[in-house]
Amino acid sequence: MDHSAAPAPYPYGQPTGYPPYPYPYPPANAAWPLSFDPAMLPYPDPRMYAGGVPGYYDPMAVRPPPTAADFYVAAAPHRAHAPATPASPNTDSPSTYPQAGHPAARTDPYAQAAYYQHMKHAGGKDGAVGGPPPAAYPGYHPSYPGMPPASGYMRPQEPEPYKFQAGMPVPAGPQTDTGKDDDMSGTTMRPQHRNNDSNGPRRMALPGRAPATALSGRPGAAGSAAAAGGGQIIRRKGGPMRGTHPAEINKQITTAKDVWLIVDIVLQHGAEFDAVNVATALHRMAKACPEDPTELLRSSGFEQLLLMVEAQADQCKPQHIANILWAFGTLGYKPSQHLLDILSKQATLKLSGFNPQNLANLIWAFARLEHAPNTELMAAFSREANNKLREFAPQNISNMLWAYATLGHSPGVPLLSAVMSAAMTQLKDFTPQAIKDTLWAFATLGFTPNNHFLQGSVDQCLVLIAQFNPQNIANAIWAFAKFGYHPGRDLLQAMASQAMQRLQQFNSQNISNTLWAFASLNHHPGPMLLKVLQRELVHKLRQFTPQGIENVLWAFATLGHHPGDEVLAAAASHVHSILHQFNQQNLALTLWAFAKLAWCPPTDLLSDAASLAVASLHTSNSQNLSNTLWAFATLGFMPQAGLLEVAASRAAQTLPDFTPQAIANIMWAFAILAHSPGTQLLDAVSKDVYRRLDDFSPQHIAVTLWAFGKLEASPGAVLLQAAADHLEQRIGQYNPQNVCNILWTYATLGYYPGGSPLDVAADYALHALEEFNPQSLSNVLWAFASLKHHPGNALLDGSAAHAVRCVDQFTPQALTLTMIAYATFAHSPPESLLTAVSEHALLSLNKFEQQAIANLIWALALLHALTPNMWNQLLEAFSNVDDQQGGQTNPEHLRQIYQAHLMLQLRVQEAGEYQQPEAIMTAARAAWESDVESTIVSKLHSEVSQVMGSIGVSHNIERITDDGLFSADILIEDDKVIVEVDGPHHFTVNTHQPLGATLCRRELLAARGWTMLSVPYFDWVKGQGNVAAQKQYLRDLLSPHVKTVIMED
Repeated sequence: MDHSAAPAPYPYGQPTGYPPYPYPYPPANAAWPLSFDPAMLPYPDPRMYAGGVPGYYDPMAVRPPPTAADFYVAAAPHRAHAPATPASPNTDSPSTYPQAGHPAARTDPYAQAAYYQHMKHAGGKDGAVGGPPPAAYPGYHPSYPGMPPASGYMRPQEPEPYKFQAGMPVPAGPQTDTGKDDDMSGTTMRPQHRNNDSNGPRRMALPGRAPATALSGRPGAAGSAAAAGGGQIIRRKGGPMRGTHPAEINKQITTAKDVWLIVDIVLQHGAEFDAVNVATALHRMAKACPEDPTELLRSSGFEQLLLMVEAQADQCKPQHIANILWAFGTLGYKPSQHLLDILSKQATLKLSGFNPQNLANLIWAFARLEHAPNTELMAAFSREANNKLREFAPQNISNMLWAYATLGHSPGVPLLSAVMSAAMTQLKDFTPQAIKDTLWAFATLGFTPNNHFLQGSVDQCLVLIAQFNPQNIANAIWAFAKFGYHPGRDLLQAMASQAMQRLQQFNSQNISNTLWAFASLNHHPGPMLLKVLQRELVHKLRQFTPQGIENVLWAFATLGHHPGDEVLAAAASHVHSILHQFNQQNLALTLWAFAKLAWCPPTDLLSDAASLAVASLHTSNSQNLSNTLWAFATLGFMPQAGLLEVAASRAAQTLPDFTPQAIANIMWAFAILAHSPGTQLLDAVSKDVYRRLDDFSPQHIAVTLWAFGKLEASPGAVLLQAAADHLEQRIGQYNPQNVCNILWTYATLGYYPGGSPLDVAADYALHALEEFNPQSLSNVLWAFASLKHHPGNALLDGSAAHAVRCVDQFTPQALTLTMIAYATFAHSPPESLLTAVSEHALLSLNKFEQQAIANLIWALALLHALTPNMWNQLLEAFSNVDDQQGGQTNPEHLRQIYQAHLMLQLRVQEAGEYQQPEAIMTAARAAWESDVESTIVSKLHSEVSQVMGSIGVSHNIERITDDGLFSADILIEDDKVIVEVDGPHHFTVNTHQPLGATLCRRELLAARGWTMLSVPYFDWVKGQGNVAAQKQYLRDLLSPHVKTVIMED
């Protein structure tokens, strides 16, 4: 028969370790006779190996996956009858076996299988060592190399990333029962103390497909096996063979020196295994397994044990169930969901028989396997644990708590409280790992133990500190930080010292958690430890997850420890490489940390971070949103269009969820970025702050109001007045910066909050002058001046003395604002301040902007402190800036220059003593005259004029003087008298003192020969509604200065 066109019998490749397949590739509908079991072949039947044919589960096919029963079918180890001849005998036997009677040359495939089985065991050829091959060799079963994993087994998943600041510690393998089970051999099972801390949990191994094997004693399998076409279950009759009694098997298992001896026992005596043997074998494998159990988990012996577990699960006692699951957990092997469900069901049915150690092992195993039991089992477990809690040993307690936390299942406060009490009585017996796991679990479950327990834990940690490994250190201190419980300087220093000794053993998660905890507890562990940790950070940077690198950077920033540009640059590079894995919190806190450390990452990283933020800001929470915006603003990075709009919209929608700090931060960020968030958010913030004002600290209030001022958007009189009342009533809670920001806001928005709050603020400033920095002091003085509220001579004099001492720290803006305030109040500072200001200004003229130069010239002129030399240098600097701006000078600045020029003329006898650049002076005069011609007559002005006319005094209203430089309110030309009707803007609000600009105007007009008289608004309103009184007021004012006959009533 020509088979050249026949397909290869093994689509996935020839299995290694087997002879070439001796038959043509069978068609899909071919079947062995019922009396023959293909599992007896020394090589896999191609139909069980190739996809799409009977016996192999193709995951793409519509047939359901095979169950363990489908593979738990075997022929009898000893056949009492002769094998039947196949229905279609194969006449094309291999020609490599010439003897006609040789088993390999026979057409009966059963005989060929027997030959290969014999050769496999006997180690010889043609029976040279093992004797003549029998017609049927008992039950040897080869594994199936290359077999694709069967569906139904869950592939391993990477452990989920740990949440916020903590990782998932893996406790030592739980103890197994040491008591003698009546079904077990007399061998004692010792506790397992596997320590997986340093390397984390072992990955779940991927189980291979369990092949069919010859086993006896599986009840109820015949039906499913027959349905699968695999034969029937053959039970052994007449008792076990000599030397294979379950008790003897158990003894062999417990005395085996390594896992491969156990595997051999399983392969040789698996048919005689009972539930005790199965549990013992798995337990001993777990205890004796090598560090990497992959080869063990792929062995035929382990696969057979899996089938036995399913077959005999209902015969397992509580200890067996616990030990089996414990073994799976310790080996890092994740069974199929089907098998886990079977064991879970048996555990539920038999839970009352579980002792404390079994209970702890059970739930530990489920957690280790990342398998969440159903609600029924968890509820029953919690009840059973509560009933037996007094019998729990320390390791039972810690393992149970660790499992609850790892599974994310809280058993409730009552049980956790009871566990805490039980643990409290045994704290002195807790090992480092047990105390660490207990603390970690409580913290992860959100349960805070009482101080008595926490202090007891601190004491035990101090006793055992020399035994603490990196994960013990990291997770214990992390738990204290999560509790918000400061364990004391002694323990923290001891932790830091122990960490120093074991730093090279710290993995990335240990580093992250340790730093986060120290920062959260506001405990600086010392520069030496931080420097060594940052060195380890750089060496292990690629191991850090987004959460890990975020925690490290946040800790450095919170502790105020700058790790250096090199470390931050490396961290930024790593952040950029894994940026796509960052969630909103990772991104927000990482950016926050860079900003807090005053280190700006590369622009491409910030751009990519902004793009990532835009994509998720619409679902961001308040804290992440405010931190992200705050970071961008602090770093001076303007994100791309769209981010700020999305942020403003999201903030407006979720504002009730924002903390006062978050509101203050987001408003500050918008202000710094000079981006108005829109009326929707501004109105919402105004209302929310007013509603929750008592929840806001002085700093939150001050920053929020400052942001409104910076954005030139008033939050409304209601909030502004409420904030002023808050300031007045709680001034002791405010610091200089808070007071400064609030006063600055009122001045910027032009809101006068009343004399009382401002007087309180002035008194505070007077007594805290030394705490004000130059910028704050200048802003406070400017605010009082802008609000026209005289703060008192004591504050002005004290501020002058303070300014003299630190004038070299003043910025150009601070210098000019300070001098504007003195000029506004017409309060001459001491000569020492004027000299210091002039000298410092001349030394730093290159840093002055045009507005600052104009303000300083104007202020010095009003204070009669502008010397020709000062004028010349300041005006030259003004001209240079004007040239740089292409002559685009603010008219207000030019008017200030011209007024200063007019004042300087009064002091200088000859015009040539100071420079008057034609271009600047021409433009300045034009700006001045333009303002003179645009004068508007006020209502108060009209009233005074009308009453003056009624008493017979002839006058002109808003008459421009002959030189064209002034517009007089009321000019009585024949008597050379000017009457100024001075409204509120000419006086301080609280003391009614004329302001510096008003006095300057009067001085300039008087210098031109005019008699200056004033009708202040506060005097005129006294006669409001009483015309006779107003007439008499004007008679009294004018009589000494005019020759005109004034009419009497």
